[in-house]
Amino acid sequence: MIIVSTKELTIRKFLIYLIRSLIKLNIDIVIISKDSLKLEKLFSLEEKKYINLIDFNFPITISQIVNPFIFFKTLYKLRLIIDNFPKHSIYIHTPIAAHLIRLSCFFIKRKIIYHVHGFRFHKLGNKLSNLFYFIIEYILKFKVYKYITINKYDYDVVNNYFKIKNTLIPGVGINIDYLKNIKTNFKIKDNKLKVLVVGAYKKEKGYHQIISLANSYKINNKILIDCYGYGNYESFNNKIKFNRNVEINFNNFADNILDKIINYNCILIPSKREGLSVIIMESMAIGIPIITTNARGCSDLIQNKINGSLYKYNSVNDLILILNDMMKNYDFYLNMTKKAKIHCNENYEIKKVTNRIIENIIN
Repeated sequence: MIIVSTKELTIRKFLIYLIRSLIKLNIDIVIISKDSLKLEKLFSLEEKKYINLIDFNFPITISQIVNPFIFFKTLYKLRLIIDNFPKHSIYIHTPIAAHLIRLSCFFIKRKIIYHVHGFRFHKLGNKLSNLFYFIIEYILKFKVYKYITINKYDYDVVNNYFKIKNTLIPGVGINIDYLKNIKTNFKIKDNKLKVLVVGAYKKEKGYHQIISLANSYKINNKILIDCYGYGNYESFNNKIKFNRNVEINFNNFADNILDKIINYNCILIPSKREGLSVIIMESMAIGIPIITTNARGCSDLIQNKINGSLYKYNSVNDLILILNDMMKNYDFYLNMTKKAKIHCNENYEIKKVTNRIIENIIN
């Protein structure tokens, strides 16, 4: 089986358990991604016998993608790699890699399974942008044998418009056995609400809402907001004004982010779009109160005032109301985490989810 992702990070964070499970079934694995050789240290000597790592630099900037020389050279090189493994099915992830692999195979017959971690078009997206990405996917769907979708919106799009085999599987699973053993004691101390925000430092992750929140004088209590994510946060940090009630800190992403969760009173995910938020699932398993938007991939996980809190994306006033209420009625928000844990245990356990994925990619 050929597994393709634009960057090794996707494979390292989400697919290692799946790959090990496939190896136990004596399935040979070819991994194509940027910096794929970094993955070698994650596997045992026995596992490495089944794995072929191919380091491939996918074009990721607009200038690279629209450059015809780079574009066609990329397709040619991908086709050469694919042709070396004629009996392997192809299991694709992340939009850029998924698009280029399908284009490189457009005139040959190969079994391609696309595990969609969130289409670029979505219900909160710009209409022109949505149309552009929809048309691209509509054309490339002719090279998909089967879709695996992870949220209801994408599942319905495939069923209603693409008419291709399609299975809804909630993400790639999380290690609930590990998460449920993290000791927690969520209490508000020193009359200050401590909020954790996790997400790459991109506009679509909702950081402009965090800035508006930090600069608002409608906050009735003291709030500490610590943000962790990949990318450059300086442009966001420079927009923060002094507010005696709100303290905000931007930090680089930490690999031990799950260990840090226990130091906060709630987690806030203000995203405009998600595939199916892994950090929300992990937070559900740990049992910390969750606040997130009505975006695709967030609202699939959280039911408002049942197992967490939802607010309309971009409605900072609604977010402020939740935070002010949480300070006064924290026990109510803690009680919701019990239902979140139950829902998580029943639906997102990694072994169950992985077994479903394997059924869909090898059959």
